[in-house]
Amino acid sequence: MQAMAGNAALSTKDQKRYDSLKARALGDLLNADCMAFLTSHGIDPSALAQTIQNQQAFNGSGSTITQDAAGTSITTGTATVAQGFRSRPGVRAAASTFGTNVYFRSGGFWFFPNGNISESTIEHEALHNYFGMEGQDASDAYVQGMLGLTINSYDTTNISQDLKDNHCSH
Repeated sequence: MQAMAGNAALSTKDQKRYDSLKARALGDLLNADCMAFLTSHGIDPSALAQTIQNQQAFNGSGSTITQDAAGTSITTGTATVAQGFRSRPGVRAAASTFGTNVYFRSGGFWFFPNGNISESTIEHEALHNYFGMEGQDASDAYVQGMLGLTINSYDTTNISQDLKDNHCSH
């Protein structure tokens, strides 16, 4: 998906972090345990890798695009992505359900990295991109259900943890 007006670029430091972790995620998807895990849940590892390869990252805290236009659902569709992040302080990232854009909460300062950008979060959000582009429900509950996890739309860290537990992520 092309960048749209209102999508704020990541800072140079955050973009470097994202690029490095994205490369690591692509390598980790080749792990035999990860590939078996994904296929056992009906997820094509090659298609997920392609989704990650095509993923474009933005600064969600600074993006003025509406959530409807971005394809995200942090709060309400008419609110901007930035407003969604301000309203829900626990949300680290949000993925577009009709493309490969992902919006990260800004964070880090001085020499501290942005902890909202992690390998498991990149993969977690890529699952939302993947299911959305496949024409399926891309909600947290759907992804949790596909992975056989407890469904809890208020705490979706179990998706990222499951990716780590199955050697898809560090």
